[in-house]
Amino acid sequence: MRLDRELNAGEVSQQVGNSITAADQQRAMELERLKIISEAKAGSMEREAARLGAKLGLEHPRVQALTDAIEINRGFLRDLVIEVERARTDIPTVDEKSWVLHGYVRDQDLKGVAGLTVAVYDEKGVWVERLGFACTKEKGYFRLTATDLAIADRPVFIRVLNNGALLYADKSGLKPEMGKMDYREITLSGEAHVCTPPPGSSAPPVNPPIEPPETPPVKPPWTVRGQVSDGGSVFFAGLKVTIADKAGKFAASLGARTTDEKGKYEFIFPSEPFGDLINPPVDLFLHVLDANENPLSTSPALHFEPGKTQIVNVTMTPGSFEAPLKEGTAKTPTADKSAQKRKTK
Repeated sequence: MRLDRELNAGEVSQQVGNSITAADQQRAMELERLKIISEAKAGSMEREAARLGAKLGLEHPRVQALTDAIEINRGFLRDLVIEVERARTDIPTVDEKSWVLHGYVRDQDLKGVAGLTVAVYDEKGVWVERLGFACTKEKGYFRLTATDLAIADRPVFIRVLNNGALLYADKSGLKPEMGKMDYREITLSGEAHVCTPPPGSSAPPVNPPIEPPETPPVKPPWTVRGQVSDGGSVFFAGLKVTIADKAGKFAASLGARTTDEKGKYEFIFPSEPFGDLINPPVDLFLHVLDANENPLSTSPALHFEPGKTQIVNVTMTPGSFEAPLKEGTAKTPTADKSAQKRKTK
């Protein structure tokens, strides 16, 4: 197959770079959604642990198991935050006349530390001043770009300083080269801080610190939760709960839930996939269905509002439909009918 024109290396590189950037943005969005869901799960687990702890005691095996699960989930969330930051990191452009060193500096809790100085030193511990230095930003991100590598013919070593005091010294050397990019993630301990030139020079930085690209804030989710009961001690378990607009256009994407043994249900919707529901606002309705998909109850109109939690409790009469019941002190309709038959006999 003959091509009408040939693509040069620059065009190919640009197209590949655009594809990678788009993929990273999509990955960051998906990770952010997973983070929102995991945070909601963590809140639910912590509330349940508090409830069981008050009821059974903190040493009870169920409470201990739930506490361990909460700790594991916290570690997962911490790692997830780091992955989101990595995915949102703008990959620097490196030309044939520069060397780029970039990455993150984090404390022992893996939180980014701002205001620190990142520079490179030679094997004698002398700052390679002509390569400049960088300052860490809000999430610990730094980027150093050097264009004068004439004296950097030997390995250099990364150091992190706080107002001149050494916090970290890398033992693995780097070899700066034109057209090359190096990435490092550094973990240290300490508090934050004032970024100043490394000791031994009062000169301004060779290359000013570069701000990482601004990322739009992620809107919090919309949450709808509630309970289906008779208004008292009888709870309706195993019922299907759905949310849909009048036309049913968003029914599949909004999904369904099943009430638990206490008749409870919960929906959590991240904002990004449902922009069409927010502006202009769309009337949504919560439906309670029986096992045969027959409607039992429909709520007044709801509206998708990021960051808002709406409580929609549904009250129904026992015996008006066939459904599993979880009871407190009241009897189920099935039990009432059996007692009446025995009395007749």
